[in-house]
Amino acid sequence: MRQSGKRIYLLLGGLALAGHAWLLYYLAWGGPAESSLLACPTRKLTGIPCPACGTTRSAAALAQGQFELALWTNPLGYLALAFLLAIPFWLAYDLLCKSQSLKQAYQRAEAKIKQPQFAWPLALLLLANWIWNIFKLL
Repeated sequence: MRQSGKRIYLLLGGLALAGHAWLLYYLAWGGPAESSLLACPTRKLTGIPCPACGTTRSAAALAQGQFELALWTNPLGYLALAFLLAIPFWLAYDLLCKSQSLKQAYQRAEAKIKQPQFAWPLALLLLANWIWNIFKLL
């Protein structure tokens, strides 16, 4: 595997590992509210939630079967939990089968997101989610 491929696998594996650790911390110890740890620097500095604020709470609600609460808290929680569930298995598959399907999927997704017909709708969805977060005052 070339160096760029290794970086992609290290990046995605590291992000998945960090996400699992953060979600487990949140579920086991009550998360940032009880520990006075505020995960979002944007909110800490400005008092305004970022587009991703509530993603951990949303993923935790999903893990506990609270689908409506997860959607209300932040729809990005669905994507985050899907990532956390899929990436470890995909990494293991590629390792065992000596495949590079995850790298190829990542590169295809990256190329698509750079195209304006995909980038603009994604940016507008993220903006709508940010407005939703501000409106809810989470």
